[in-house]
Amino acid sequence: MAQTSKDKLRNTRSNRREMARSDESKVEREQKLSTELQEQSTTTVGPARKSQRPDDDQEREVRTMNDEGNNVSKKLFEDFSDMTNTLFNPENTRKIAKLWIENTERAADEVLKFQANATEWSKNTMFAPIFEMQNSLSRSFVEISAKTARRLWQLR
Repeated sequence: MAQTSKDKLRNTRSNRREMARSDESKVEREQKLSTELQEQSTTTVGPARKSQRPDDDQEREVRTMNDEGNNVSKKLFEDFSDMTNTLFNPENTRKIAKLWIENTERAADEVLKFQANATEWSKNTMFAPIFEMQNSLSRSFVEISAKTARRLWQLR
């Protein structure tokens, strides 16, 4: 038993050494590849040759990106400014408010019509007066709200 555990221990130690060697060789290969790539990039020939300093290229790219970014942000600000001028123009705002009030009033009327149809079953029951009163109160509330909104916005 003692002999087999010693053999296992030796085998694991040798396996670890081999793995460490293979890791070292991988690192060496990667370093060689990176140096070869750097040498190739600095020795390009012809019209496609880039500057030998990568910092120059990066600075140029950053400058062009900043210029494009300034132009985009300037245009965005101008567009936003035009939109706010159009939207917050008193005449346009009143038109929007008028459309909003009219459409809301129409939607409320449709809901009240649906409610009246939904409670039609109660015509001959004791609940009919309650549903009718609820419907008439709701209609008067919608009318009063729409009139008040029109007065506030000075419409008509």
